[in-house]
Amino acid sequence: MTRKLLTFLIVVLALGCRDEKDADPANSKTFMRYFGSHLNHTAILAEEADNGISMLSNVDIPVGNLGDRQYRIRFIHTDDSGNTIWENVYPGWDFQFPTDFDGFKGSSFLTLPDGYLIIGDRINATNGKAQLE
Repeated sequence: MTRKLLTFLIVVLALGCRDEKDADPANSKTFMRYFGSHLNHTAILAEEADNGISMLSNVDIPVGNLGDRQYRIRFIHTDDSGNTIWENVYPGWDFQFPTDFDGFKGSSFLTLPDGYLIIGDRINATNGKAQLE
């Protein structure tokens, strides 16, 4: 009995020493892609299109040490495999926010024949409180 147990353990250990090259890929039709950065991204909506996937998210950017935030809209279009074809950020990364303006947040989008329509909010800061327009 001890000899069979010892043989079993040796076989298990030998098989356990295989590396990734020996592992077969999973037979799955699911893939994962991550679209983010060091900033806070909030996913809003993803929609399948004829030639890929369109995704809308909001970027939450901390400003200073007092908990202030600025917001930008991020819109990405990928191919069927999840590879980014193009990406737009509104307003652009080089836009300097006025002191009374905290940015934009997208809440939905519509696919139009000649582009996209993004629906959302403009956020103004008044007396330290965010106000939607």
